Amino acid sequence: MGPATPFVMLVAAMGGFDFFRRFGRGDWSDTGGVTRSWLESFPGDQVQDSVVSLDRRAALVSTAWGAGLMYRGGRFARRLDRATVESDPQGLRIQFEDITCPVIRVKLSPHDAAVWHERIESD
Repeated sequence: MGPATPFVMLVAAMGGFDFFRRFGRGDWSDTGGVTRSWLESFPGDQVQDSVVSLDRRAALVSTAWGAGLMYRGGRFARRLDRATVESDPQGLRIQFEDITCPVIRVKLSPHDAAVWHERIESD
C-alpha cells in the first residue's frame, strides 16, 4: 500500500455516503418526500400539492408561488414560470428558457397530465 491509499479509500467512502444521501433525497414514495426535496431547493415555500411521474423520475409541485418541477432525484428543481409546456402522448413535455436545462418529458396518466397542464398554464 502506498501513502495515497488511505486518502483514496477516504474519498471512495465519502462518495458512497454522497450516493446514499442523494438516493434518499429522491424518495418520493409519499408527498412528504416530495415536499422535503422541494424545500431543500426553495426553503420557505409552501407546497400545496404534488404528483410524481409514472416512472418516478420527476415530480410536479404546486406552491403558493406557482408550479415547479423536480428531476434527477431532487437535484434538479426549477420553477415553471418561464417554461413552455406541451401535451405529449405519455404526459407533458417541458422546455425551459435556460439553454443549460434539458427538455424534460414527464410521464403522467392522461388525467394528471390534463390537470397539471392547466395548472402550469394558469400560473
